[in-house]
Amino acid sequence: MDAEMVRAEASKHGDAVAQGDMATAGSSLAKEAYGQAGEVMKALPKEIRSAEVLSVEADGERFIARIVYRGDDSETVVASTWEERDAQPKIVGLQTA
Repeated sequence: MDAEMVRAEASKHGDAVAQGDMATAGSSLAKEAYGQAGEVMKALPKEIRSAEVLSVEADGERFIARIVYRGDDSETVVASTWEERDAQPKIVGLQTA
């Protein structure tokens, strides 16, 4: 797993959230991130118009991806922590930044 792989997966995840495709968005989550997802979703704009990966930074063997979700009147930055699970990048932690 490298930064480019995580960036691609984070972009796919953000786009799915913006399009309301929660099945695809949820497939990026490891089980331990499910509980955090609900709280983060409450902080997002009501009508998400776009998602953009702002950065992907290494943190040991993990990566932190920052995604900004923009709506008509607000935006929220979410920091997601990614780890390799079954040879795929998965979100293991979420928080608003």
